[in-house]
Amino acid sequence: MANFQTVPVVDQIETCVLRQQTKLHQYLADHQIVHEAWSPLGEGAGRLFNHPILKDLAAKYDHTTAQVMLRYLTQRQIMVIPRSTNPTHMATNLNIFDFALTAANLARV
Repeated sequence: MANFQTVPVVDQIETCVLRQQTKLHQYLADHQIVHEAWSPLGEGAGRLFNHPILKDLAAKYDHTTAQVMLRYLTQRQIMVIPRSTNPTHMATNLNIFDFALTAANLARV
């Protein structure tokens, strides 16, 4: 960063529960750069929506696996902007602030 006159404010990088980008996330945080998740739902990959841990947490919190994934990322201070053209999915994706994952459940993911 010392070589740049303008420091970025946001960095959009591929991030989902399978690609958590932990080291890069810490680097961004250390430099006060917002981490924005590109493809926070793993490009809609069915394996994520059917992952046993995510399905278990979705049932526990009475939310969808997508909501659990989005909540997980937001609790880690990662900005999420999930892409959808389905109005039902759009509304559901916004409904992630009425629950919080416990520290133990965050660690499970």
